[in-house]
Amino acid sequence: MLGDEFPLLRGKISRSIEGDSITYLRAGDERSARPPGQGAMLYNRTIDRCLIVAIPAALFVYASTRPIARLRADMPSRFVDAPASASAKHRAEEERMARAYWSCAVTLVQWKHSYGSPLPEMPPAEFRIDEKPLAPGVVSDARLRYWHRLQSLWLSPEVWTASREWSTQWLTEPIAQAAGGIEDYFGNLLKSR
Repeated sequence: MLGDEFPLLRGKISRSIEGDSITYLRAGDERSARPPGQGAMLYNRTIDRCLIVAIPAALFVYASTRPIARLRADMPSRFVDAPASASAKHRAEEERMARAYWSCAVTLVQWKHSYGSPLPEMPPAEFRIDEKPLAPGVVSDARLRYWHRLQSLWLSPEVWTASREWSTQWLTEPIAQAAGGIEDYFGNLLKSR
């Protein structure tokens, strides 16, 4: 009696016997013959496939873009260490020195000391500009003054700019460390024999 058809005014009803159960279907209503939830699954498969691709891709992009803070290229006016009573010539010289030291901080210092980390008490060797050479080991007064100025401004959010940078370091570093660890392990194993 499988597949018996009974004509009705609104369409056909078919009878299907599966095991001990009988299911009656109207024409065009084939989805109701599936077990509960399976009809919706066909609709969701397309969405599921998209989500299976979209979610890991979004997580990868999020993990690969990290927030960074960089010193602003333009020097803040508070960085210039010249008294208000200074002559125009002296003030121009101080501003020239301040710009040179700020440029040094932007190009060299910020790469070793990030935003929020304290700067050392004494200026590092790379924090220098072309000025009159002093005796070895002697820190010039201007260099020390501008280092202290930089220390006072270092934690000010106004002198920093925030952005996001693409970096897959979170992925490549662990892989490189694992590869190095495996290489060391097998290298030590071979040396011990």
